[in-house]
Amino acid sequence: MDQEPHIRRALVLHERGRYGMAADELRRHLAANPGDGFAWALLASSLLGLDHRDDAEDAARHATGLAPNLGFTHFTLGRVLAVRNRDDEALAAAKESLRLEPDNAEHHALRAAIEYDRHRWAAALAAAEAGLECDAEHLGCSNIRAMTLVKLGRGGEAADTMRSTLARNPESALSHANRGWALLTARNRRGALEHFRESLRLDPTDHWAQAGLVEAIKAGNPLYRIVLGFALVIQKLGGCVQWGILFGWYFVGLGLGAAEKAHPAWGPWVGVILALYGGFAVLTLLADPVFNLLLAAHPLGRHALSHDQRLQAACVAGCLGSATCLCVAWRLSGGWPPLLLGAFAWGLLAIPVAEIFACQPGWPRRTMTMAVGGLGGLAILATLELAWRQPGSDPTAADLHFRVFIIGTVLCVLLANDLARHRPAR
Repeated sequence: MDQEPHIRRALVLHERGRYGMAADELRRHLAANPGDGFAWALLASSLLGLDHRDDAEDAARHATGLAPNLGFTHFTLGRVLAVRNRDDEALAAAKESLRLEPDNAEHHALRAAIEYDRHRWAAALAAAEAGLECDAEHLGCSNIRAMTLVKLGRGGEAADTMRSTLARNPESALSHANRGWALLTARNRRGALEHFRESLRLDPTDHWAQAGLVEAIKAGNPLYRIVLGFALVIQKLGGCVQWGILFGWYFVGLGLGAAEKAHPAWGPWVGVILALYGGFAVLTLLADPVFNLLLAAHPLGRHALSHDQRLQAACVAGCLGSATCLCVAWRLSGGWPPLLLGAFAWGLLAIPVAEIFACQPGWPRRTMTMAVGGLGGLAILATLELAWRQPGSDPTAADLHFRVFIIGTVLCVLLANDLARHRPAR
């Protein structure tokens, strides 16, 4: 009995997104042809479409064992491993597929996507452009190239790329989202909003477009527009600059403190400079959750916020609200120091609390949550020690714990920056 009709039907069904029916056809074919590596790879792709990740990986590995010289089998294994966040293995599979089929733009797109997920923008751009050399109109490579150019701050080039891509494929939700991000980077907020809305009309579940819509709405606020521009510049410059800005407040404070000792008249200006620097640094770190909180009342924005964004905004609001209440209580109490210390601690704790949601669900987020929990416990301990201290006794223990709390806050932010780069295997 000729089994090729099963393969042909499976290909049509797979292309239309009817993965369950495609898998059924492929199983019928494999019952009579168990050694067909291509069919096993296509079955793995269908199972991946059904989100059956374990079965998809088993089928993909079986396919590579049966047909190790077929690029499609390694490509499919790379796709499965990429979805499971096992980037090193996925990249190795993508490289093997390219070794076997170096002129296949789809394989270049897979490598570009993996490099993009690893935040290796230059490598992702190189892979996407290599794919476009094989096929100048490849949709996947065009989109990844645009996404990478946005990350590199080259919004003008990204906008040009997506203009031509959309002309060829106007029904691509991802292309509209990328065009929106490119326009947003180029400060064209109105045009960005139009493309984000169109992307969500085509695919209401597109998270990239949802995130862009949120940013475009926020950009309508003049203060947030400054912060957004600053964040895009810092993102382009890289992690070392971000860490430098984080530590900059401390070293600037040391330098200005020494200058104040040498020139006491500079005292008021030193305080103003430190307050402005610190305020902007804190605003940069808390801009997203604070503006997300405001977006919850926006008629369009509240539909674009994700569950994580709402939860982050609520947690940060809780910290800042507690700090505000303690400040009011401090004033009403006539200046009782433990209340002021508690207000400062809760306000500062909002920064690492916000960073919890920058980490991927799984062990990175659990690790960050435990670190923030320990930090909060330390702040409470320092506050209680100061509250229970007898008049005239030594406040050394409370001072020590509070200094450790401040240092811990900085270390937590640095820890979050590292954890945010990890994607737990699924």
